[in-house]
Amino acid sequence: MKKKLRIYLVDDHPIVRQGLRLVIEKQDDMQVIGESGDVATALAQIAELQPDVVVMDLRLPNGDGIKATEAVKQAAPHIQVLVLTQNDDLDSLQQAVAAGASGYLLKLSAVETLVAALRAAAAGSLYFDPKIKALVASTMQPPTDLPKKLSN
Repeated sequence: MKKKLRIYLVDDHPIVRQGLRLVIEKQDDMQVIGESGDVATALAQIAELQPDVVVMDLRLPNGDGIKATEAVKQAAPHIQVLVLTQNDDLDSLQQAVAAGASGYLLKLSAVETLVAALRAAAAGSLYFDPKIKALVASTMQPPTDLPKKLSN
């Protein structure tokens, strides 16, 4: 029997955690091993349970997801952190990646995207929400008013 991915959920909204649990536990290769709604509880339980992947919200009581991600990665670098948030801005993305997040997913994503992101994070790959990829790409586009050729 193949080992299931062990996932820990961190979100301050119980209904979000319950929905995530239902989606994840429908997967044959995944299980939720714990959950919490605040940073202090999350960090204590993650240290004890040692999940493969943590699903981390950014806005949390008693702290924030960026600092919590840093703490998880410093204490246990082998644990992957997938940020799941409403924040669709470049600054939040950069902070999450700098903190050690393996992925950045928006809460408006499809269920299939969440499942793919969890598998990618567990495999050690980076995963970014398609809308976030588009945002990053848009910041890299050259301005349209540049000349076609540079003159000497």
